[in-house]
Amino acid sequence: MSRSMAERSTISLLFEEVGRLRTAIANIQESHNLQIQRLEDRLEEKRQHIVRLESRIEKQQDFDDIKKENSMLRSVDLSASHESKQFQELLLERTKALAAQTEAIKSSSANSEGMVIGSISSAFLGQ
Repeated sequence: MSRSMAERSTISLLFEEVGRLRTAIANIQESHNLQIQRLEDRLEEKRQHIVRLESRIEKQQDFDDIKKENSMLRSVDLSASHESKQFQELLLERTKALAAQTEAIKSSSANSEGMVIGSISSAFLGQ
């Protein structure tokens, strides 16, 4: 009879252990599901950021068009030297401003791409 009691005790302990393991597995699954949801949310944020950056790149293409126009206008010979000088100064100022704006866009784009890659890498390596 004592052997039967020992077996029952062992079986009872095993059932308790199975219950604890099931609870642990459920907790781990819930944790992973939450982590996946957070990563999907971050991915969506990054996708939206990429869309905004693409929009900025399209605006930069407008800058390239303006540069072409500037180049063509510079080739036009203006009759009055005074008018020509003022016109060239205005063109130079505008070109410098647009160049600065382009550099800011490029810098922002490069930083954003680095952040996206870094955050995705760290999220997957951090598991």
